[in-house]
Amino acid sequence: MDKYIIVPWDFTENAKNALRHAIQLSEVADSKILLLHIISKSCFSKNKDLVSKSHIAEKKLKQSAQEILKEFKILPETIVQIDKLSKVIQQIELSINASMIVMGTNYYENNKIQKINSFFKALKDIKTPFLTVNASPSHDYYKEIVFPLDNDKKFKETLLWIIFLSKHYKCNVNIIKPFIHDQFKKQDMVNNIYFTKKILDKKNIIYGIKTAKRNKPFKEEIFKFASDIDADLVVMMSKKFNDYVLHNKKDMGKTPVMSINRRSDLIKYSGFS
Repeated sequence: MDKYIIVPWDFTENAKNALRHAIQLSEVADSKILLLHIISKSCFSKNKDLVSKSHIAEKKLKQSAQEILKEFKILPETIVQIDKLSKVIQQIELSINASMIVMGTNYYENNKIQKINSFFKALKDIKTPFLTVNASPSHDYYKEIVFPLDNDKKFKETLLWIIFLSKHYKCNVNIIKPFIHDQFKKQDMVNNIYFTKKILDKKNIIYGIKTAKRNKPFKEEIFKFASDIDADLVVMMSKKFNDYVLHNKKDMGKTPVMSINRRSDLIKYSGFS
């Protein structure tokens, strides 16, 4: 089956920034690109109005695809779905072979802005990783990746993507860990560092480890560090995306965030224990 990178498409510059990242990833992930336009459905919606909006959106979406072909030499496939934003994301993942979802930090529809918070619940329940962006790629390819690592043991799927990206981009992995006082948490942190170093050394991946300042919130230190080194990507588990991004008083800056959902099948397949 063909693999697809899904880009939720609302005809804005925000979506076009997501497309630029999707194009970069499609070249190394051997995936096609699918533009997904969503028409929100509520209990007050009339079927006649929804069908009319769907026809208009389909025509407009195909026009966008032709413009993308002209500018980027890539013709994406297109689809229009009618339902709630979160439901559409779940349904589309089940119906096609999705390798990733690349999206802006919000989605403009029906003259309203739906921020990523509104459908994060749907995203965290799917198997497909999702990449959240709010700017165009800083470089032609990923050079510097930031990997936040704390004492949580449920982080190993992230390493699969670190390995994948490092293999294709030959990029550097920049690990940042929090300053920990608690002795039990500190030991868990030591174990996680040992495991990570063992895997990365085995794959001959270049990496460095930085400890965040003790008097600063770790979630703020992550994105400050990413900004300081002009990082191309921050990779974390979706649970951490909720903690570090959605509940962060400061935004994530210009650095895209790839969120990985926990999958027991991948752990077993990879031989992780």
